[in-house]
Parts: sequence; C-alpha cells; structure tokens
Amino acid sequence: MKPFIYTILFLGSSLFSLAQSNAWDLQQCIDYAQKNNISLKQSEISTKINRNNATQSKAAVLPTINAGAQHTYNFGRTIDRYTNTFANTQVLSQNFYVSSNVILWSGLAQYNNIKANQYQYLSSTETYLQQKNDLALNVATAYINVIFSDEILLISKAQYDISKQQLERTEKLAEAGTLAKSAVYDLKAQLANDEVNLTTADNNYQIALLNLKQIMNIDSLNNFSISRPNIDMMNNELARASVQEIYEMALKNQHSIKSAGYKLVAAEKNLDVARGRVTP
Repeated sequence: MKPFIYTILFLGSSLFSLAQSNAWDLQQCIDYAQKNNISLKQSEISTKINRNNATQSKAAVLPTINAGAQHTYNFGRTIDRYTNTFANTQVLSQNFYVSSNVILWSGLAQYNNIKANQYQYLSSTETYLQQKNDLALNVATAYINVIFSDEILLISKAQYDISKQQLERTEKLAEAGTLAKSAVYDLKAQLANDEVNLTTADNNYQIALLNLKQIMNIDSLNNFSISRPNIDMMNNELARASVQEIYEMALKNQHSIKSAGYKLVAAEKNLDVARGRVTP
C-alpha cells in the first residue's frame, strides 16, 4: 500500500512542477508579443519600405541606358521606299537604337531627395522601436492586471468560504436556540452577496487574461497561465533617480523624440527638393 501512495505523491508533485514550468513569466510574454503582434509587424514592414525607398533614391542619380532592336517583314503589295511605287515582293527592315539619360544639374534636388528618404527611414526605424517599447509596456500592464485580478479573486474566494462557514455555524446555533433565526437570514444574504462578488472577480480575471492573450496574439484556446515575478524595488536604480534625472534620461533615449527629430529634418530636405526643382 505504501509504494502505491508514494507513487501517487510523486506523480502529483511532478504534475505540479510541470504546471509551474509551463507558466509564462513577464519576459516570455513580452518576447512572444514582439514576435507575433500584428501592428508591430505592420510597422516593421513600413520600415523596410522606407529603407527600399532610400536605396532607390540613391540609384535614381545613376545614368540610364536603353537599347533595343526591331525586325520587320512585309509580304505582298507594299510601297518600295526607294522608288515610291507599289511592288509585290517581300520587304525586310531592321532598326537598332541606343539611348542614354543623365541629369547634369537639378538644383541639388536629387541629393536632397536622398537625404530626405534617409531621414525618413531613420524616423520609421525609431517609430518601430518606440512601438516595440510601447508593446512591452502594454504587455507588462496587462500582465500586472492579471496578477491583480487573480489576487482579488483569491480574496473573494476566501471571503465566500468564511461567510459559508459562519452560516453553517449560525444555523447550528439557531437550531440549538442560542441565536435568533434572523441571524441566519442575514448571513444567507451576506453569502449571496459574496457569491456575486466571487463571480464578478472571476469574470474580471478571465477578461484580464483574455486581454493579455489578445495583446500577445496567442491562441486563446491554449492552456495559458502566468507566474508571479519577484521584484526587489530597493535594488532598482531607477527608483533612486530624481525626477530631473529621469526626464533627461527620457529625452536621450525615447525613440518617439528621435523619430520626431528625424521627421523634421526629412521635411526640411523635402522643402529643399521643391526649391531645387524651380532652378534652371
């Protein structure tokens, strides 16, 4: 009998360890979201398009050359080009041509166009990185909401169990004549209220979990659970920084600010392109 019990305990502990190992931590959720989020993929494609536009603008300044050939047969009644008379014969004609095009001067419009496309590409790159950071922040927020909703659910379950135990105890005391029947009805009302709160807390937890899955773009039918992080706020360097230091750090590192700066320079270069096109 004992070996059977030990086997059951071992299998139970193994299943619990497996369930714990399948739980997603915050970094895993962020990594998965950044690989599978549709909006982020669209931003990445836009960045690649701007990179191709920058490369194409560089290639546009190179000289172009075109060559071609034409081979024609005419059968039957036709006009002889040498005598300008009708002839019933076979006429063979061949044409060859070569053409080239190069811009000698355009008021630096092409140069400024190259610069504008380069800055536009840099701007889109920073925008992509900003959206990547925003996605990580959204995942972290949704992750915290799941943990918070789970805590509220645990509290609601504990409160429901306590009210249920109190009701059972009060019913026994009322049957013994120690307490009045009104106390039983009061606790039944309290238990019903706690049951409503428990249902609401469970719904909020499921909604928070679904929101996290949607941000990650993960299959909602999969078995999905998260682990609780261990955060040491005392060893966090950002927590010891002043408001001014955090502000200056954000100015240097925020990709949205860099993207806006590149967009401004790109707009100035596009203005120079328009000015260059009016020059002889």
